[in-house]
Amino acid sequence: MNLLVLKCQGNFAMLGDSGVPLPNLPTVPPEIVLGIRPEHLSFADAGAGKMPDPEAIKGEVYLVENLGMQNLVSVRVKGVESVTVRALLPNDRQWTSEIVELVFGPHLLHWFDVKTGDRLQS
Repeated sequence: MNLLVLKCQGNFAMLGDSGVPLPNLPTVPPEIVLGIRPEHLSFADAGAGKMPDPEAIKGEVYLVENLGMQNLVSVRVKGVESVTVRALLPNDRQWTSEIVELVFGPHLLHWFDVKTGDRLQS
């Protein structure tokens, strides 16, 4: 699982240039841990006329590990120093660009308290 310590601004956890909506919490902490499984990330569809997703994780691919039916792709998140996200993606994609956008379903995110490590329920 990707476990990322993120700063909170308003009702968002800041992941590079993206703001990830926080769950409904009684108080917003200064920092929070975002957990997301590699298999819950997918490529953003950049179809013609489609607006960019403001919650997409944008970054540079620096490692692709072929696991047979899938690739484990390591991405350095744009706008954040030394933060890497790993995604389990289909291996049918040709790597014509090293810059990617990854999206996720909000219901697939896991939130944890920075100090205790306890899972936060919304």
